[in-house]
Amino acid sequence: DKQLPPIIIREIAEKFALSTVTSQKDHFSKWGILTDWSNHYRTLNKSYVKRQLEIFHELYKQNLVFQNYMPVFWSPSSKTALAEAELEYNDAHKSTSVYLRFKLTTTSDKLKKYEGRNVYALIWTTTPWSLLANKAICYHEKEEYLIVDLNQDLYLVAKKLINDEKIKQTLGEGTIVDTLVGADLAGCQYLHPLNPEEPRPLLHGGHVTMSSGTGLVHTAPAHGQDDFRIGMASGLPLDCEVDE
Repeated sequence: DKQLPPIIIREIAEKFALSTVTSQKDHFSKWGILTDWSNHYRTLNKSYVKRQLEIFHELYKQNLVFQNYMPVFWSPSSKTALAEAELEYNDAHKSTSVYLRFKLTTTSDKLKKYEGRNVYALIWTTTPWSLLANKAICYHEKEEYLIVDLNQDLYLVAKKLINDEKIKQTLGEGTIVDTLVGADLAGCQYLHPLNPEEPRPLLHGGHVTMSSGTGLVHTAPAHGQDDFRIGMASGLPLDCEVDE
């Protein structure tokens, strides 16, 4: 019952935890695990909590404790953060993926000759819901990228992925007009269609691979560890659109 007072919920949780500890001790001892079963600690013991607070205070006095943002795994149903060990993946689940183009507004020196034409960074994502929090697009500075002409529009896509069947379906009968390396994209900016007044950067990301997608990675610092690290290093906003 979500209407129960917090104290009652904690009492129920404590009873459940104590019964589970007793059950686990019984099973472990029957398995032949050797330890001092009569002398163990429990994280709900007041002495344990007191010692943890004392240690925390020592860390705080040494300026080792600070407040900041970081992405965490989240359970929408229970509205609580989850540890990685608590995650369970449904192997039969198929993510809804999308290809999306972002129009460049500022080009690097390598792309100056295409000024006056529509140049797009083509991204692919299996988390389209996180596009609301997009703050950058990442490329790999050492990988090669192609410029593909399709109906007078130009698209950036990784050379190693150009023959992927899904990219072929997306770009159709486009013509390759140029080749560049990822480092040539440094300094480029693009517009997000949902927030076109704020240009956003293209950045190098060491996590960018050529195993799938387009070689250009949609980056939302509030959703994912790699994205978060890129955001912190580049000073990107860490806005989270999940209001829970």
